[in-house]
Amino acid sequence: MSPFNHEWCTYYLNSGVQQPLDPQSVFYFDCAHIDCTELQKHRFWHKVAAWVSIFSYTFISLRWLHPHRENIKARFSTLDGIDLRWLQSAAWSLLTLTVIAIFADLSREFGLRHTIRGGHLQALGPFISIFLFAKYGIYQKKVYSDADIAREEGCEDNSSQDVLKPNSQTNVNHVRANQTDKKKYQTSSLTESCASILWQQLQDVMQQEQPYLEPGLKISSLATRLNVSVNHLSETINGYAKLSFYDYINALRIEEASRLLLSHLESHLSVTDIGYQAGFNSSSTFYTHFKKSTGCTPRQYREQHGATTGSADS
Repeated sequence: MSPFNHEWCTYYLNSGVQQPLDPQSVFYFDCAHIDCTELQKHRFWHKVAAWVSIFSYTFISLRWLHPHRENIKARFSTLDGIDLRWLQSAAWSLLTLTVIAIFADLSREFGLRHTIRGGHLQALGPFISIFLFAKYGIYQKKVYSDADIAREEGCEDNSSQDVLKPNSQTNVNHVRANQTDKKKYQTSSLTESCASILWQQLQDVMQQEQPYLEPGLKISSLATRLNVSVNHLSETINGYAKLSFYDYINALRIEEASRLLLSHLESHLSVTDIGYQAGFNSSSTFYTHFKKSTGCTPRQYREQHGATTGSADS
């Protein structure tokens, strides 16, 4: 069956959405009495171009969102409000509706009778996107504040002057030998010995000051405490912990939460309260990370290890 038959023409040219049905209109085409073959072809390829355009822009958007998420994981310990998940949802919604619209149009052409029209679905996609932009885009907070940018740029300007010397709390003789691939630092101004010292200093700060208990901890503020550049600190964490800053900090929070759940001194606290006390800024994030790390929920972990609670979980 030819894709440019009379039914296809009538559907695309005389659709209530795309062309008026009034015979007196200058846009009306009576394909039952005149040859609309060329017009049908142009309308069909216009439709194909629209599909290709939507697929292209959607895939590009999703591809750009992936490195964004990786980048913020290297800079932030909390992703709530900055991961642009709503933008990802808008892209997937538009893509899904377009796929259904293509199937609806082609299936109708090849004889499947139904009332679903691709034009209606494609009109719904932008509506959903506009709704999401109106609801979330207007109130989207800055991912990087001006203070963070200025602080990070200041650290990077002085990165060549970073000198990592053991402080009074770091014994160089006990600095762990670098087990990471030597090639990792060949393209960086951070040397293997400096990375080793920085890693030990980071462990000291984590044990003594416990900055991971701060819900909004950023790598820029931690780099300021250690007097090193953000990139050097990020490279060190990636090299030694084999984790992003985000995963590294939340792993420490899970360790703290596990300790608190088994502590009889904290038995009066609910599971949710312990999550907040361990540095998480939402119960959902705490539950997600805890179950991923331990294989069970915080409540199950507490019950399985015999800790008694003084109040119900909230």
